[in-house]
Amino acid sequence: MFTFSPHGEVAMESRFDLKTALATWRQFQVRRQGFLTEDLDELEVHLRAHMAELRHQGMSDEAAFREAVRALGDLADAEPAYRRVYWGKLRRRSQVMDELRSRATMLGNYLKIALRTLRRQKGYSFINIAGLTLGMACCLLLFQYVAFETNFDAFNTKKDRLYRATFGYTRGDGQEGVSATSVLAFGPTMAEHVPGILRYARILPTYGGVVLSDPGASDSRSLTEERALFVD
Repeated sequence: MFTFSPHGEVAMESRFDLKTALATWRQFQVRRQGFLTEDLDELEVHLRAHMAELRHQGMSDEAAFREAVRALGDLADAEPAYRRVYWGKLRRRSQVMDELRSRATMLGNYLKIALRTLRRQKGYSFINIAGLTLGMACCLLLFQYVAFETNFDAFNTKKDRLYRATFGYTRGDGQEGVSATSVLAFGPTMAEHVPGILRYARILPTYGGVVLSDPGASDSRSLTEERALFVD
């Protein structure tokens, strides 16, 4: 019995048979649908010729086959470059539409199998779909959170020079915490005694609505703003 690895190597599980090994190797390549039949024939001819040379040097059939497959390399690495030649051959033979129809049919068969599996195993399918949906939703939320945190104040061209002063405090009951509030004199005092501070800004939020009006306007219209800040 022979099994192929994704790299095209054959694992021998019983007595070696060269004809069966070659058939298994070819069947594996056909199943991958990576090469045209004539190109696969050429690869097989090259493989057989290399094996014949190795057997002439005294190797056994099994050793020669293994070495020839190894020397041929991983055909998956050659598929991207081969694909350009592959589609060129199909265009010259006017077989592009046939290839597209074949692939569309294969895709349709995959969808039919998937739908049948969903109908036949409703509970199992629900668990898988619900888990996938929940996982994707969590990933999106985490992405949004990280994007918000890393892009905070990114509009400012000097964001790397902006700092917010925070204070640690301890209450009478021993509870500790951190707050961004400070006394009004903190800004001027720090700017006076710390040379590295160029400017400072103090922000005072309002608690409740603020009525805004323009005394110099021709009318007496005013508006109420619930979220206002006093800034100097």
